[in-house]
Amino acid sequence: GSLENIYERIINELLLILGSNALKTILVALFVLYIFYNMMGRHILRLAGVAKEASETGKFPEFTLNRTKRFSSSEDELDQLVNAFNGMTFNLKKREDDLRILAEIAEQSPNSIVLTDKNGNIQYVNTSFIEISGYTFQEVYVKNTNFLSAKDTPPEVYRDLWETIPPGELWVE
Repeated sequence: GSLENIYERIINELLLILGSNALKTILVALFVLYIFYNMMGRHILRLAGVAKEASETGKFPEFTLNRTKRFSSSEDELDQLVNAFNGMTFNLKKREDDLRILAEIAEQSPNSIVLTDKNGNIQYVNTSFIEISGYTFQEVYVKNTNFLSAKDTPPEVYRDLWETIPPGELWVE
């Protein structure tokens, strides 16, 4: 053939080679994505779903991987992620239980308990405070404790109080 025919055959062969290589690359990439999804992605998506459900419901189930037994007994990255997640949920449950106990202690205390922010604005009062003072929680919430001051209380008591509260220390009279 002519020179033009030779160039056309070379270009066609190049396009065929490039096309087949592009197809092979796409197939390999899809295979790698499929393998990655089956090995890791589905577990990570399930873990994300459990975490989302836990944040919405407040229930923290223990998370386990649904995968076949591995030959190696050492932990891989997924095992470490699952163990960290389960450790976090255990700690959250423990802290929630501790807070529930502390709230119960505060509510059942025979002493008035008033919690304020650093500026002395009331954030919490227990039942004893309500019974002793006659105020409801709604009446005192975010009000400054100044409104509770008694005219016969010596000024040094208030000075001691305001030197103790801002640094976050406990003031007991």
